[in-house]
Amino acid sequence: MRLIWDFPINANPSYFNAILFGIAEVGLDVARQACLSSLMIQEARYLGESCLAGTEIHRISAAEIFVVNLKLAQFRQFCETGLIQLFNDSNEKVHSQASRCFFEFEGQELGEYRNLVEAFVQSRAFETNPRDLIYALEKTTAKLPDVTCVVCEKIVNVSQTKNCENTPDIAYGDEISKLLIRVYSQGKDEKLRSCCLDLVDGMAQIGAYGLNKALQEFER
Repeated sequence: MRLIWDFPINANPSYFNAILFGIAEVGLDVARQACLSSLMIQEARYLGESCLAGTEIHRISAAEIFVVNLKLAQFRQFCETGLIQLFNDSNEKVHSQASRCFFEFEGQELGEYRNLVEAFVQSRAFETNPRDLIYALEKTTAKLPDVTCVVCEKIVNVSQTKNCENTPDIAYGDEISKLLIRVYSQGKDEKLRSCCLDLVDGMAQIGAYGLNKALQEFER
């Protein structure tokens, strides 16, 4: 559900300055309203930019508004730019909220946001919690073999680096196994298929959870 805010017909810079001042005083609700106004009214655009540079509450509010309105064509550019910035926020609460944008995509929509996906893969948000993008890749009907392979490779490599010898495992092993099998079975690019096989071999060597099941389903 999108937030709705009624603006005075004679709204002017002084009105918006009063809102901006109120952000620090009132908190989350006013911050959300200010961010929403930055999308709807050109003269209020600086409110969204101020939220991006503001406190934790301001930045979380910006993430919430950008996530909800990302798919609206008239707001996409500003929302996408803001989310990419927030993916690298030093505060985990902020970049976790921004990463929830991937829950909003349906059908083939994810394929229309390759820049957003690629920026996320290189961000702090991905390092902290790649789950939201993995979920989006699982359910999308868009074919994104190269991006999917990069995501899987990065997760496998990070997991192998962090694992202790006594407790080897791959984070999101079940999901990663299914994604790799999908890329391999659908792909025609031999380089990507070879990458998938290398990753599967590496996962097999440490007995990654979910891999055997994914392979059995593929062989049927």
